Amino acid sequence: EIFPSAGVFNAASACIVVGIMILPMIISLSEDILQSVPLSLRAAAFALGANKFEVTVRVIVPAALSGIIASFLLAISRAIGETMAVTLAAGATPKLTLNPLESIQTMTAYIVQVSQGDTPTGTVEYRTIFAVRIREREHVKSHVYYHDDHECDCSIYSLSSRGALRMSTKLDIYTTKRRGRIKNMLFTSACFLATITCVLMLMVLIWNIIVQGKDWLSWGFIDHLPSRFPHKAGIKSALWGSIWLISLTAMFSVPLGVGAAVYLAGYAPRSRWRKLIQLNIANLAGVPSIVYGILGLGLF
Repeated sequence: EIFPSAGVFNAASACIVVGIMILPMIISLSEDILQSVPLSLRAAAFALGANKFEVTVRVIVPAALSGIIASFLLAISRAIGETMAVTLAAGATPKLTLNPLESIQTMTAYIVQVSQGDTPTGTVEYRTIFAVRIREREHVKSHVYYHDDHECDCSIYSLSSRGALRMSTKLDIYTTKRRGRIKNMLFTSACFLATITCVLMLMVLIWNIIVQGKDWLSWGFIDHLPSRFPHKAGIKSALWGSIWLISLTAMFSVPLGVGAAVYLAGYAPRSRWRKLIQLNIANLAGVPSIVYGILGLGLF
């Protein structure tokens, strides 16, 4: 309605949808990192006369910067490997264009188009699936820090200490009080606006789904099998397949995952092997999902 020249499938829709999709990951991970900054650093900055804006910008964010960058890289790796959203929104038109209102094709959409379950092993099409991902491979370095009684990353304290010392030498309470209040108010308003924007986008999406889909939902739609007749078509087989997949996945992944986490946290000896395993687990968590799909295609 706003852009009449835009097609049903276009790059702008895919960018917006994928951006909304990775927002919760960036928000939750960044929030955990920011809250893990020691309370003593915040108290020291407040004791020097700093307001909330100065504490956040000069102490908390520099201390948690590596974790924030890691959360962004993890979300970007999820966006790179996203298949369903880009296939449904961006389309699958192989063209070179700078117009965001036209249909495009991503590497994941190309892999889905080529690999439809009937690609013979050893053919050119089969090898192309792997070649697309090999040429696009990116190495993401994860920075893992361990904070306990025996191990500590002193970079957080050094960054915050330098910020606090710099603040103490330049901060003049009598001359910067009014300016600090204005900055603090603007910063708080900007953060609140960002939060409200995320919530509103989620509410708009849910409302549109309810309004557009309520007239089509019925028990027959859930209980019937796929059919070439629209009034008889349903999602029973697809729904059962998804439930079956999730159930089998949870049967072996949940016990193994929780057991490995408990062992690494409470029983594994502190050694280089433990750090190596934890680092590899963190890296594997950022691998795009399409790579695991190719692994399953090639391995099984």
